[in-house]
Amino acid sequence: MSDFLPEKVGPYDVLGPLATGGMAEVYLARTTGPGGFEKQVVLKRIAKKLLGEEKARVMFCDEARLQALLNHQNIVQIYDFGVQEGDFFIVMEYVPGCSLRWLIDRTRQNEAFLPLGLSLRIAADILSGLDHAHNLHDLRGQPVDMIHRDISPVNILLSKSGIAKLIDFGVAKSELQRQLTQAGVLKGKFPYMAPEQMAGGVFDHRVDLFSVGVCLWEMLTGRRLFRFKNNNQVVRAILMGNYPPPSAYRSDLPASIDRLLHRALTLEPDNRFQTASVFQMECESLMHRLGLSANSATFSNYLNTVLNDPDSNNWPKSLRAQAARHDNDEQTDPELFPVSTLISMDSSGDHFVSSDSAPSFSSEETTADPIATVKYVWVAKILSMAVLAPVALFAAPIRLVLMLFPRWQEQETYELPRLKKKTWTSGDY
Repeated sequence: MSDFLPEKVGPYDVLGPLATGGMAEVYLARTTGPGGFEKQVVLKRIAKKLLGEEKARVMFCDEARLQALLNHQNIVQIYDFGVQEGDFFIVMEYVPGCSLRWLIDRTRQNEAFLPLGLSLRIAADILSGLDHAHNLHDLRGQPVDMIHRDISPVNILLSKSGIAKLIDFGVAKSELQRQLTQAGVLKGKFPYMAPEQMAGGVFDHRVDLFSVGVCLWEMLTGRRLFRFKNNNQVVRAILMGNYPPPSAYRSDLPASIDRLLHRALTLEPDNRFQTASVFQMECESLMHRLGLSANSATFSNYLNTVLNDPDSNNWPKSLRAQAARHDNDEQTDPELFPVSTLISMDSSGDHFVSSDSAPSFSSEETTADPIATVKYVWVAKILSMAVLAPVALFAAPIRLVLMLFPRWQEQETYELPRLKKKTWTSGDY
């Protein structure tokens, strides 16, 4: 966090720091009024090192303008947007609870799994919020065509009241943005990025649904689906599209859960869930068919029991939880990786789960997941060599990418260790 801690920003009293990233700093703040009125809020502002930079200011204003249009219980609300001595700030809803990333990691440390019903409930909540965002219209009635592009467990808050909320629209893409995304630049986190998003061409709201699928897989297994030494291996694994079913790591999961995730994580977008509402309804239908109790009351009871565990001295209280960040979590803001770095990055990146190691809850995973704002100048070369049709028909070219780059051919398929002889087949769904 910046050494500079303001006592007051606009009319808001700053209570303490929450988190920092490459683009922004986040604080817990309070607003007061007559008659003893007091309300805690979260205050976000441009990082001090970026003050005065026009690009950072435009991106920050874009985020505020987009999020102001969102009004849904599963999306953190924005209350105010202001400027003080040239320093822009966003005031947002304060959500006591924890981040999904923290809950997954803590559950794994306890050698347990998240309840199936709770995992489906969280996914359904986020999909409900996404359905609102994807179908948003501006104040003139024009479609916004919003895509979040950065859905991951650190961007999902779990409130003590039993509601999951999506945060961080800092890299969201929409028709309202005045500054278009630079051609060939990817924004988001590699381990949660859809294959067509990595292809560097045109993509749509279905990339968000793929990301939700990855989050759900990780909720069910307590593992990172894409955890490797470097971004090169993450890209290869996602583009290969050969992901193990969650039941390979959790024997109590029914085949219907495998089928759900198979569809959510299918390589070709046209074979996935086409809208967030359809994905949400399938999650809720599964809960009903499996007889799972996963309403907001049971969600709240479970989470409050977890947060009030006296043996969990390191569990996040409301300050740290609202930030939805940990020092070892996915980074908050994108960094720029040149192509040469992407292709030859050394082992300083994410930890690799070796193919001969058994699934285990004994080891800690503390390395940061890579974040991508990556310029893919090689995409044009690949597309021209493949003589591609529109990117919607990208499945075959993706495999051609792997053939054109021998370095990406170190293994033919992507497999996590010890799969209990159960894999998906074309007849599963």
